[in-house]
Amino acid sequence: MSRFLLAAAIILQLQFGRGSALEKHDLVHINQTLRAWLRLIDSDRPYLVVDRQANEVNLHHGRAILRRCPVLLDSLGKRRMGGGKIENRIRRFRPSDPWSAAALGPFDWEQNLAEEATADCALYFSNELLIYASQIWGRPRSPALKLSVEDLQALYNVTANGGPLLVLPLGWNEVSADGSP
Repeated sequence: MSRFLLAAAIILQLQFGRGSALEKHDLVHINQTLRAWLRLIDSDRPYLVVDRQANEVNLHHGRAILRRCPVLLDSLGKRRMGGGKIENRIRRFRPSDPWSAAALGPFDWEQNLAEEATADCALYFSNELLIYASQIWGRPRSPALKLSVEDLQALYNVTANGGPLLVLPLGWNEVSADGSP
């Protein structure tokens, strides 16, 4: 509940014009992200929230946090991501190098029949974010987040294509220099 009070305080701070131009620009982005979060809370479906401040990917349904997944490796940098949707639930890694041998695995048609996550699975979002766990992915291009295998498998198994994602920016819940939230 305190996060929602903090969100309301940030929105009020933006409306009353405190802070410099750079802070206002950051607050506009934070304000838009928090409004999107409030809309997701009202929806009756699970969604993912990347909390950059806490370094976690959380599975939510309404106001409830169903699972907290610590991020092991974050390559987002200072990029502003906003929101996105799951575009692809990737079950196995396919090398992009045409001379490398593809790993043994199920036939392509089995990709559409299997539903549970594997240790090599990943989630790819419309904002080009990749969430993965296995070392087989190497160092994927930015933006990417690495989770533990167990956490990624849990998120993979409960989400579906089109499922919403929200990325809370760094500093979304910090106190400003004048002491106001």
